[in-house]
Formats: sequence, structure tokens, C-alpha cells
Amino acid sequence: MKFQVLALLAPAVLGAAVPSDASANLESRQTFGDFYNTWVCASSTGGGGSAALKKVHQGFNKVWGTSRLTLKANQCVAAECGGYYFSVCNHSDSSKTETSNMRNVAAARDPKSGDLCITTNQANMNVMYYYGKGKFETAAGSITRKTC
Repeated sequence: MKFQVLALLAPAVLGAAVPSDASANLESRQTFGDFYNTWVCASSTGGGGSAALKKVHQGFNKVWGTSRLTLKANQCVAAECGGYYFSVCNHSDSSKTETSNMRNVAAARDPKSGDLCITTNQANMNVMYYYGKGKFETAAGSITRKTC
């Protein structure tokens, strides 16, 4: 059974459970500081790498626009393209706007071959970016999906 996409380093913020094997694997490979500077992935394999990320990011911008998004409390928006997803979520109890250019910064980061990945920035850490293969799922809040 595929587990839900979640913030691997902050599961309490998202209200989702982390499978113990994924959590242990993650903890052995990465530190909390990495969360702000790179993609942190539950699985080191299974993703499509930078090429797939750039393609789904481009699709996200096509269906959601390139302007910064303002998200309601616990709201996620996702684009699903070619078997991959890119999503932006606000995991706070109030509306938040994306940090200027952060979506592009996230897309420029290399997830390598990782799957079920998350990144954010320290200035606006309630707004998180997700990338992976398949359909985006989260236990935290609502998701509005668009296909590109």
C-alpha cells in the first residue's frame, strides 16, 4: 500500500503518519537543515529526476499560472502531468502567499531519483512544495488538482 505524501521531517505539522522504515531511512540520510535547501525524499529511487520535475513544474505553471499563489489555511494545489505531480501546500491555520520565486527555486533543486519529496524555505516554512510519481495525496487539508 502506497503511503500518503507528507512532510517527512515535520509529520506533526501535517497530521500524517510516517512509515517507520521510511522515517528511519530518511533520518539516516539527511538532516533537518537539508529540508530548506534541497528536496528531502522518502524514497531514494522511483522518481523521474530533474527532467520530470522540470516538466511537471512547467505544467503546474501552465494550469495554475506563474504568479505567486495565496493559499487558504490547510489548502494544497497540485498539477499532475505524465505520471508525476508538483504541489504547493499551506500547512498553517491562516492564508499564506508563496515566497517570491520560491516555486522556481524548488523546481531548480535536483531531487535526483527520489520519490515522495518535499522542500520549503525557512522564511515561509508553512508553504511546502511536493514532487513525486503518481497522484498527490496528503492527510492535511484539501487538495485541488489540475491535470496538465
